[in-house]
Amino acid sequence: MRISLPDLVALLYRADWTRLSLSATLTWSRDPAVDWQLTQRKLAEVRQVFGPLPRVGLLPDWQPDDANGGLQQGEQQVLLAPGGRYRIETDDGHLVSVGDGAQSWPVEAAHGGRLPAVGPGGSFFGLVAPQWLLACYELTITGEQLAVGRPAIRVLATQRAVPQRRRGGEFHLLDRVEVLVDAEFGILLGSELTFEGRAWKTAGLRDLITDPAQAAEPGRFALPGPPPDAGDEPAAAARTGLGWQVAGAAAGAAGSAMGFAIRHAPRRQAVWPSDDEPAMPRDAELSAAEWAFRQPPGDTLVKLLYGPVRPALGFTAELHQWVDGEVMLERANTVRMTLPSPLEGIFGPDALWEAVGERMGDYGGHRVARLRVRAPDRYRVDYLSGDWDKRYTSIACDGEHTSKLFTDRVATGPATPPEPDLAALLDPAWLLSGWRLLSSSPVTVRGRAGFRLLAEVTGTGEDNTGNSFAAAEAIADAELGILLRQTAYVGEHPAVRTELRQLIVRDGDTAEDFRIEPTPRQRAVADSGGPLGDRNLPLVVETAGTAAGLAVAGAVAGAVALTGWLGKHRPRRDQP
Repeated sequence: MRISLPDLVALLYRADWTRLSLSATLTWSRDPAVDWQLTQRKLAEVRQVFGPLPRVGLLPDWQPDDANGGLQQGEQQVLLAPGGRYRIETDDGHLVSVGDGAQSWPVEAAHGGRLPAVGPGGSFFGLVAPQWLLACYELTITGEQLAVGRPAIRVLATQRAVPQRRRGGEFHLLDRVEVLVDAEFGILLGSELTFEGRAWKTAGLRDLITDPAQAAEPGRFALPGPPPDAGDEPAAAARTGLGWQVAGAAAGAAGSAMGFAIRHAPRRQAVWPSDDEPAMPRDAELSAAEWAFRQPPGDTLVKLLYGPVRPALGFTAELHQWVDGEVMLERANTVRMTLPSPLEGIFGPDALWEAVGERMGDYGGHRVARLRVRAPDRYRVDYLSGDWDKRYTSIACDGEHTSKLFTDRVATGPATPPEPDLAALLDPAWLLSGWRLLSSSPVTVRGRAGFRLLAEVTGTGEDNTGNSFAAAEAIADAELGILLRQTAYVGEHPAVRTELRQLIVRDGDTAEDFRIEPTPRQRAVADSGGPLGDRNLPLVVETAGTAAGLAVAGAVAGAVALTGWLGKHRPRRDQP
């Protein structure tokens, strides 16, 4: 058995647990001490965006001591059947989770409530839906072996060259991942996830049997009926403690504060006088026939999307972006409807939400920037026109340091990855996890050959946390493997379009080309990061999200302080 890396990529992408019929024993282990360290790292990322988040007793002050430490281990019996049906139970027959292909029943997580059929998710520790490996890591084949009597491929996964900031999840924080890939099905027969040199989680399948007799028994995948007169009482009861009361009060106070801030923040100019393309391009509106067309991409295009990004890739381009404020408001409303009741005070119909609706028309419009890239870690963005929602006029990273150019100073700090919108263009592998590629077709855009892709969110990707866009259109450059255009949709409506124009491939760039040096009239200052350092006022919806984070932590004082800062905020530079 011999397999190349491109063929491995195609195998992982094509892996489809909904077509499998098998039974196995799922074994897993987790180190609580490493789990705690990883949690601290994720909290540090949150603080980098939102600032300090004081505790209000919602969670215990857990520490990995002798009482809580020690390796946690478990074993479960799993059964998969075609049509997306599955059953997970303990050795003694206790039901953990079951799905009938239309609905799922995560007994312990949902207090016996039914959910849409979104797949077994974390119950399988990412084994049966391995596409997350493509979105997060560079893969290296290290060998071949037999595992549970099946041919398998040993693979080492390390961080991708162009890191992308992901909401939620922890895959982007792990040092490395080692997996065994089933050479026929593409699922993972085993995995080990490492954080800071220590094994965090291991999982594997053993005693694997294909086409077991139990898979032909429909009753095994029947969902239990709801408990009599249960309603939402279990969930409501879980939210009646003192911690939730404090959080609810904090959310209401923070919501009022942030609502006041949004109403009284200086008005922004949505359309610039010199802009000859203020509205989103008409071709962003897609017809029902376009969405209905089905021609999934072949392996060649899947391999192109995966990359990896060529280290020598260098280019310059104009970066254009359009944002539809009304559609983004609809998106935020969708997020609001999914929030638990303690946050209703901040995203409810009064206070913040009314203010958001009043001010949403001030945001969005057309933005233009000049872009220079030298993969994998050098970039420079000069913001030319439109409201980019930043106080600085340029940002550059030479691979070791990131500098931001302000009117009176240059702030320099540690190297940082590109902004999410730019990273998504430079490395389109995210389309391979949590998204279903519906169709692909060759296209030429501004003289460059590429492939037009339509995709929709599947809800089953291990790395799809925090994604509230329903669908996307993308055009992948056939030569470079980057995205020339990306449009995100809320329902059928385009919300954000980002595209590259006047792209020129170039060589010979050096680190000096990606540095910003202060002039004699400018100060050189250190950039320590954080929301109140050299970061700018977020978009109104993101401001609401900031307030929500503060409310959950009970940081009413933080919201009030941010209100004062918003009231003093002024546009970053003179309007043209």
